Amino acid sequence: MLSTFACIVRRDLELALRRRADVFTTLFFFVIVISLFPLGVGPEPALLRAMAPGILWVAALLASMLSLARLFAPDHAALLQAGGNRSWRSRVVRVRSAMAVRFARAGRTTQ
Repeated sequence: MLSTFACIVRRDLELALRRRADVFTTLFFFVIVISLFPLGVGPEPALLRAMAPGILWVAALLASMLSLARLFAPDHAALLQAGGNRSWRSRVVRVRSAMAVRFARAGRTTQ
């Protein structure tokens, strides 16, 4: 079972590295959000220092949401090719564990 997870992670990392523009778009969005936030709040250093951890987390979560559609696109295409929901439902446990690995991998490539 561990080798299955390793294969999924390796495949997803290879796919992410093939589409470097998507990775750069996510990082660019993160930088834009972080740099524009002080313009909206104000230049007060004490306030920005207190809010910085929350701003970083929210910006990272928003940036990671950009890649969620691409995260499951190959699985969705494979599902439609395999015959729809019937084959999907028969592998619920495998799919859930694969989704957990994909979300973990998405966190690594988008940050």
